Amino acid sequence: MINSQLGNLKNALLSTSLPVEINEPLVAEGPIAEVIVESRRVDEPANPLDAVWIDEERFEFGDYVITNDCPEDFEDDSTRCRLVLKKSGEILFSSGAPDRTELKFGFFDFLGTGTGQLVIHTKTRGSCPVYRYIIADAGRKYKVLYDSSVFAKDLLHVNSELVPIDIDQDGKMEFTQSIYTFDFFHTSHADSVYPPVVFKYDQTQNSFVIANRQFSNFIIDQLKPSFEWLENVPAGDEQTETRYSILNIFLTFIYTGNQQAAWEFYDKNYRFSDKKIYRKDVLKEFRNDPVYRAIYR
Repeated sequence: MINSQLGNLKNALLSTSLPVEINEPLVAEGPIAEVIVESRRVDEPANPLDAVWIDEERFEFGDYVITNDCPEDFEDDSTRCRLVLKKSGEILFSSGAPDRTELKFGFFDFLGTGTGQLVIHTKTRGSCPVYRYIIADAGRKYKVLYDSSVFAKDLLHVNSELVPIDIDQDGKMEFTQSIYTFDFFHTSHADSVYPPVVFKYDQTQNSFVIANRQFSNFIIDQLKPSFEWLENVPAGDEQTETRYSILNIFLTFIYTGNQQAAWEFYDKNYRFSDKKIYRKDVLKEFRNDPVYRAIYR
């Protein structure tokens, strides 16, 4: 049985992780049939951001003006609607989309100060939509606290819906997204592995930074479906779900900072014919992945 190493490995990782209270997971993981890329499962909590979006074509606050409309004199169907943020007449952000529903803005209190931060969300259409989020302090000075496009310059590394959650119960919101470095990597989009990435506000940097090491317990807890799958399959099983579960555990452990244990698990449990090629290619991807570099710098 493949499960000969699973219990010890899981317990060892959990024992070295930061002890935090584990809430209901907000990122769907598990066998391929349960992987949700564009939407949450019906039994998952609603995204708190769903309640903050402002459905107005023009919104003013202080020196700022946000417009989100679809003028009749558009030239390109792909950008017929535009969301524009201005401060004292200066354009700070602008993005186009075919429909207003793909351009959203609102205010959410990430920092627990009682004053909401501006959140801008855009999404492209397609079989694999690209989500962009900006979280900004829109006070006297405009300061971007998070911009997911930083992880999409040469390749899309961070994507999916942004979900706020106070993991450590300190009154400030962390948030999760998914790592897309391995989308279509040696497999189809539907069968790809998307490990969670957790961001936490860092007061010294005045921005949200990757905090997977700090919240490794929270992330590992989301691997339960993959562990359960592998505990019930025979050695040598080559079902797609088995390969997915092994790689889901391997890559997720990598992105919690447990690199040595992850590779030991891979070497002992990955029995597929592309083992050497996958290892070579995944190491190359790690070198170019800003999320990986942030965790292991």
